Amino acid sequence: MSATSAIPVHEGDDELIIVREFRAPRSLVFRAWSDAEMLPRWFCPEGCDLPFQRFDPRVGGTYRVCMRGKESGTEWWVQGEFLEIVPDERIVFTHVWDDVAR
Repeated sequence: MSATSAIPVHEGDDELIIVREFRAPRSLVFRAWSDAEMLPRWFCPEGCDLPFQRFDPRVGGTYRVCMRGKESGTEWWVQGEFLEIVPDERIVFTHVWDDVAR
């Protein structure tokens, strides 16, 4: 899965829409974002892992995950809610960082 383009579009103060195109089947890209076993394989930068507190990828479901530095132990927690899911097409979710890295 490699991106062929990335177009960030800022929509007001509270909304960011990012559109990415990948040379991969839609089903694989969708799974990469919605499968708790696949997400940590690509989402984190090198040297970090991604433990989940909860991950429920369905409309109304929520997630809370931590990007954690393997050597430093520094943790960056994020949480949100899945607002729209169209299999193999779209995932819309909120993304709110906790206040301070620990």
